[in-house]
Amino acid sequence: MPISTPLRAPWIFAATLLAAAPIAAQADTFVAREMCYCLVSDFSDNGGAATGHLNGSNDTFRWSASGGAKSLGRGTFRTLHRGSGVPAISADGRVIGSTILDDTKTMGTQGLWTLGTGWQQLMPPRPADGGVVDAEDGSVFGMSRDGSTVTGLYWRNTSEGGLAHASRWTAATGVADMGSSGGSSRIDDANRDGSVLVGWDEHPLWGIRRAVVWVNGVKTFLVDPDNDWPSEAGAVNADGTIIVGQAVDPIKQLQSAVMWKWNGSEWVKKILGVLPNTRTSGSAFAGGLSDDGSIVVGTAFKGMMAPMMGFVWTEAGGLVEATQYFRDRGYDVGRKLTLVSVNAISADGLVMGVVAAERKSGQNVSIAVRKVVD
Repeated sequence: MPISTPLRAPWIFAATLLAAAPIAAQADTFVAREMCYCLVSDFSDNGGAATGHLNGSNDTFRWSASGGAKSLGRGTFRTLHRGSGVPAISADGRVIGSTILDDTKTMGTQGLWTLGTGWQQLMPPRPADGGVVDAEDGSVFGMSRDGSTVTGLYWRNTSEGGLAHASRWTAATGVADMGSSGGSSRIDDANRDGSVLVGWDEHPLWGIRRAVVWVNGVKTFLVDPDNDWPSEAGAVNADGTIIVGQAVDPIKQLQSAVMWKWNGSEWVKKILGVLPNTRTSGSAFAGGLSDDGSIVVGTAFKGMMAPMMGFVWTEAGGLVEATQYFRDRGYDVGRKLTLVSVNAISADGLVMGVVAAERKSGQNVSIAVRKVVD
């Protein structure tokens, strides 16, 4: 099966899978393009390039509107039969951070790919207490938009104080330990220049994740650090003033999509919510946002055994299941696909990366859905 389906025009409907009928009641409409059989995880600022993992091989790919999806090689899955991390792409689409197979082909490590140059292995050297756990010494989960900072975690040679610690790589410092409160920690994303980092830090006794932000290296909890509900900061905008992720809604007592905004003196939390009819075992996680915070995307479950569903949040419409959101704006996936997550969004909010499941084959296919601008 091909890994990509290039089309003649940059933004048209793939007739075999996608269908659309504009709806006059909506002021905006969307068109869609099949990207690849893959899991898209991040877009360049203008939505013209993307990255993620290919189905089957689990290799990191780079997709462009003109060239389709191309494997970047050095995937860990075929050699180690395992893989971790989330690939990230720079604002200009020329740099990608991801977990890769190391030079010895015996373990996974942090890597940086540059257009025209290829992969650069970021470890060794490891932090002083760095080690190898389950054939990995570190994983990539994010990157600054300028490509200068790679984030994630590195594995330690002791479980005392946390088996994994949040890490930040720059050319000047190498992979540096960002510490923890006595448990494990991780950095999921970075702003444009890497000065603001977001992720989680485990409670040293209870082991739950707690949403945190590092601003110029100083860590701040975004939730009450002694709250016994898990939370996580998943993404941050370019200037580092808006963060999204997950935390408990104290009124509904549900794990909900949330937003934190910097007001000049503190981070103010806003509950974005869950999907309608979500049960007590349901949840929502915000994993991406436009730079102005007007659109937030992510994944939700209505209950423990319920299927995964993508969502789109806006101030006017609230949190809406992705299939309904796009159908109301002219893009109907029809009966061949089921939308399962919205993993990525461009900085201007015009392009969203949607992961769908083919109902017949069960294969994941990623779709770039672009808003039509008059």
